[in-house]
Amino acid sequence: MIDLVKTYLENDRVQLFQIPSLGDNYIYLIAEDQKGIAIDAGDSEEILPILIRENITLQVILSTHHHMDHTAGNCLLKEKTGCQVYGPDDQRIPCLGKKLKEGPQQVGPYQVEVISTPGHTCPHYVYYVPKWKILFSGDTLFSGGCGRLFEGSPEEMVTSLDKITKLPKETKIYCGHEYSIKNVEFALSLEPSNIAIQIRLQKLLNLRSNDKPGTPSLLSEELETNPFLRLNSPELLKALNLEGATPLEVFICLRKMKDIF
Repeated sequence: MIDLVKTYLENDRVQLFQIPSLGDNYIYLIAEDQKGIAIDAGDSEEILPILIRENITLQVILSTHHHMDHTAGNCLLKEKTGCQVYGPDDQRIPCLGKKLKEGPQQVGPYQVEVISTPGHTCPHYVYYVPKWKILFSGDTLFSGGCGRLFEGSPEEMVTSLDKITKLPKETKIYCGHEYSIKNVEFALSLEPSNIAIQIRLQKLLNLRSNDKPGTPSLLSEELETNPFLRLNSPELLKALNLEGATPLEVFICLRKMKDIF
């Protein structure tokens, strides 16, 4: 069982709630002065008690993509709180109100960079908040891995991941699922002598043994240990016997291997 985690983004007026849901999902809630923005409200029953207990008025839900484990709470939360649902232009997102476009957007009191990252689904958005250098990555980028390709192409996913690598290296990645240990075990299976991956796996095992989540991670950590962000790494290419391969060819190989790992 993963514990709910509350952290302070700026001072005691600005809180980020990391809410475990549906076994391995995360819902996120930013609250400032009793006004809140939720990211990927997959289960209203997990977030409503927090809103009541903390006296938070939910203003906006940001949906990254249409899958029900990220959106099933949208309509009830809208009914109960009067909030608006923002997300990509996709009629499959329940109770979608404002259809966002890629680029800077005002979401409540915050400037949010909306980044289009098709691959896992089409469309799929991730949300970067420059003020705190945090990224809500949905099912595009996971701690130590990336999402399966249910609707998009490998080319789209490689481009999407490349966009994320351009963010500041100190960006904290808050992803949509707790897959961290399995992902990093896969990375270590490719490069068993990679010290950075060994250290990361031990860190994650310690966190999870204490019911702590494996996210957030730093983008710098992902660039060093996540194979899906290391498509040009000479060490990884050598381990895969893919010297001279293109990043797309490496990604396709990795995704096929991870899908059956």
